[in-house]
Amino acid sequence: MILGINDRQEIVSIDVIPPNLSSIEVDDEDFKNINPLRYKIRQGDNWMEITPIRLTHSFITDKNQVETVYQAPAPNGVDDTVALKEFFANGYKNVHLEGTYRVKLNRGDSIASFSNVNDIRIMGENATVIDLKTDYTNAGIVTPIFKFSNCRNVYINLNYQGQKLLDPKTELGYIGAAVFYFINGCENITVRGNLENCRYGVLSGDYTFPEYGNCKDFDIKINTLFVGYPIALYLAERVNAYIIADSFHRVAYLAGIIGGCIRGYAQNQYIADVFVLLTDAKLSDGSRGCRGINVFIKDTGSTTYEITSCLAGIGPSRADAVNFTDIFIKIELITTTTVTGFRLAGAWTSEMRVDNLTLSGTIDRTKRNDSIPFERDIAIRGNPSGQYLQMSNLSFENLIIKEQTNAEVLYILVQAEGLTEGLRFKDCTFTDIDIQIFTKIETIDIINSTLEGLVTNSKTNIV
Repeated sequence: MILGINDRQEIVSIDVIPPNLSSIEVDDEDFKNINPLRYKIRQGDNWMEITPIRLTHSFITDKNQVETVYQAPAPNGVDDTVALKEFFANGYKNVHLEGTYRVKLNRGDSIASFSNVNDIRIMGENATVIDLKTDYTNAGIVTPIFKFSNCRNVYINLNYQGQKLLDPKTELGYIGAAVFYFINGCENITVRGNLENCRYGVLSGDYTFPEYGNCKDFDIKINTLFVGYPIALYLAERVNAYIIADSFHRVAYLAGIIGGCIRGYAQNQYIADVFVLLTDAKLSDGSRGCRGINVFIKDTGSTTYEITSCLAGIGPSRADAVNFTDIFIKIELITTTTVTGFRLAGAWTSEMRVDNLTLSGTIDRTKRNDSIPFERDIAIRGNPSGQYLQMSNLSFENLIIKEQTNAEVLYILVQAEGLTEGLRFKDCTFTDIDIQIFTKIETIDIINSTLEGLVTNSKTNIV
């Protein structure tokens, strides 16, 4: 057994020793700044390097000691699928991966599937899983690279690269693997990684089966490229996510989420038309909307987008009675494109409610040089087919909208006959736009705000 300290200040032991070595001493300094797959050891006055087949680390904390097992990738581009599956089947739950691993799975299969396992650490910040398969199609079957069911205290830091789609304009969000899949009440989940060319980055729960949901306490930081859904979460709670996304179907799909802080920096949308969508999720009886959600979403320079693309939106996916409550959305859009800010729309009914919705941020189109018509910058439509979405306490705060001078007039639209209480503009500046408001609110509060072109059926209280 070889013991030493590596450059991460971890106690290290190598449990595979060359048979010609009987007494081994390790110099701590020689663990610094070397290839992490090769370790220099000493027998007497002689030094040699070995590449361990398996490496164990002991991470000593205040309360416990955890053994971590290393699995090396296969040499010369050999497929690692069988080796990795056998490795994880041994029950290792504290794992160090490093290098490039090539895999090819059958649809619905996984490299590793953990069920009822706690305290999982997969440390692969310098590892990349390259998926050799392309036909994980949208046929009601998820292909999770790593799957977790009813697990507690999960930490995973790993990179993934799938095969490029032939036609992102029709396939992105419908074809590819789900890199990390959490179901059945997983808790305390940390995910880090750079992910490319897949359907889902982090997926939790299920559209059809509510029992797959109820995962809690997510801490997600991912960088994605051509990932359909960097995150898609159903019936999750307490979600903290930081996402940098280039080329996506949606940046975040949030269905029935309770408690969340989402920060997204994104560009280039395909197929769908809302970057971050808040919607409902199916329960065993009825549906659940989102509650206590804070979203910041910025367009970092889209050149690919749908004509109706917008940064954030709320909309129902079913006809059940559902509530969306305590939602704060901040948008940042400095653009010459037709991408817009926020949209509340869908097949609302009078049994649905949106309460305490606050919109903030900046939309700046002053450098736009065309007159292509597009959606309103802010569109709130709560009157589909004569049904009135019930609303209260709609606020626009610290919202700045600047439009191109002499361009086609764009505007904020609030068409919500079900909004009967609380509508205000605070610290807002709108330049060269019209504002159209049609509600049952008796008085609109306007506080320290400049609203050009306001058209409304309500009185105004200007402060």
